[in-house]
Amino acid sequence: MRLAWRRYLGCALISTLPADALAQLPQAPFTWSEIRDRVRATNPTLQAGRIGIDESKAAEITAYLRPNPQWSLAVDQVGNTEEGNPFSASNVSTMFSYLHERQQKRELRRDSAGHATAIATSTQADLERNLLSTLRSAFVQVLQARAFRGLAAANLAAHEQGEPKRQHVQKGVLR
Repeated sequence: MRLAWRRYLGCALISTLPADALAQLPQAPFTWSEIRDRVRATNPTLQAGRIGIDESKAAEITAYLRPNPQWSLAVDQVGNTEEGNPFSASNVSTMFSYLHERQQKRELRRDSAGHATAIATSTQADLERNLLSTLRSAFVQVLQARAFRGLAAANLAAHEQGEPKRQHVQKGVLR
């Protein structure tokens, strides 16, 4: 009974797997360009760096904007009075201000934001270069491991046939 129950449960679990997951089991090996493009598109660190560059460009645009003049109106002491009018004892005050920038501060802000964008772009390029270098070395190591595995399988098959021992005996290495 338990064995039948386990079989039913196993079949139910396998049937819930998507067809794509089952179809991907025997997949073709990836090429370097496919892996590089996939990592460039899906790596969260690279995506965050691209967003950072976009933010730096936006900051560069807003750094050169002129400050807006500000006008405010304030009404104080609003409430019930003896006259019955809530605004009879109120005080109205207005204020106007405009920031006057001296010594090319806007231009300096724009230049500073431009340099920040250049730094963000350079940092992103360095990050991508380092990531691709690490990925390339891992890719080469996988290729080497695959080649070593093939060589080991060939050596094992040859050894099981007794071929290396005969060759060594003929050369005089083994007796």
